[in-house]
Amino acid sequence: MSKALIIREFNAETDFETVEMLEKNCAVGSDDNDSIFCDMIGDPLCRIRFYPVHMMLVCEVGIRGLPYANSVGVIQYIADCDHCLVAEVAEHGELVGVVRGCTKEMGFGLRRSDMKMGYILGLRVSPRHRQMGIGLSLMKAIEEWLTKNGAEYVYIVTEEDNVASKNMFTLKCDYTLWSSLHIYVLPIEKHIMQFSENIHTEKLSVNQAFSFYKSQLKCKNFYPVDVETILRGNPSLGTWVCYFNDDGSEDVHIKDRNTDTTKLSSWIVFSLWNSREVCCGSLQKPSGFLFMYGLFGEGKKVRDLMKASWNFAAKFGEDENCKLVITEIGDSDPLKNHIPLESSMLCIKDVWYLKNVTENLGVNNEERTIALSGDLGNVFVDPRDF
Repeated sequence: MSKALIIREFNAETDFETVEMLEKNCAVGSDDNDSIFCDMIGDPLCRIRFYPVHMMLVCEVGIRGLPYANSVGVIQYIADCDHCLVAEVAEHGELVGVVRGCTKEMGFGLRRSDMKMGYILGLRVSPRHRQMGIGLSLMKAIEEWLTKNGAEYVYIVTEEDNVASKNMFTLKCDYTLWSSLHIYVLPIEKHIMQFSENIHTEKLSVNQAFSFYKSQLKCKNFYPVDVETILRGNPSLGTWVCYFNDDGSEDVHIKDRNTDTTKLSSWIVFSLWNSREVCCGSLQKPSGFLFMYGLFGEGKKVRDLMKASWNFAAKFGEDENCKLVITEIGDSDPLKNHIPLESSMLCIKDVWYLKNVTENLGVNNEERTIALSGDLGNVFVDPRDF
């Protein structure tokens, strides 16, 4: 009797423990002590929960032909292991895969129009059930859901050394290479914090932060248009401006007014996001991490300010009982060369892939084609993805 696959919507009541175990079995990163894996800490939807439109699908494998009573959850696809669609479903199936997806409005630098894009993340297949077409079936299912929810393009991210995923995306799913970014992971306990009395770090109000980012986003090739929603979200811990005391704080920050960085010789602006828990390497219990996002900066001494910003984030994380500070930066981001690399810092190279999932792009077809062509080296990374 052959096996069949069922791909359906995630059911928190019945799938929680199995998905949590699946996530732990699917490591992200290298196989050494610096590897990190996702521990969903009781919330498998945490990576997509803050997107208004999101979906999580799971895949079960069982015996074809057994009777099945449809219960909670929507069956999106039914496929057997040789990729053929079948009408039979399985009873008491084993959950062997999961994928998440969301849609969001994205902006493209100086281009006039925004675009609804789909984002696929958290694709996992049980190590015992790989090379069976499960990942491909999950990709097709979530792509169809994203298209039905208005996505014109879909993008997905994986690590540079994940050859199997890269081959599936490009050879079987028709994705094209879009961009490369770097994730930097700093273990706080191994970081030596040094603070300069000549550097001041000041918190901005949400209104000030939004006003600043709104004026700066056009410098980015790719960014979420709902930045204000991100800044006002519960996981957002705040936005700070870092500068030298010699520049004078009265020129920078006036209560209830906008932040003017043009009067500063050097400056850095960054925000912190309270991400889900992870376990890193030899750590025996889950620990929280902070994600630095929305990094902008200029000036001859921006390197010193970048180091001060990381020190601030590390101290903030330490006070909040976090173990890591993480950020992601594009290859051509002006601040990439100023990241204070340390021997304890882990660097993971991400590659982004893009796919056109609809042929009808309307009147903005040419503009969007131009916006999506070429490398997106300078990106405002969405902290909700972490």
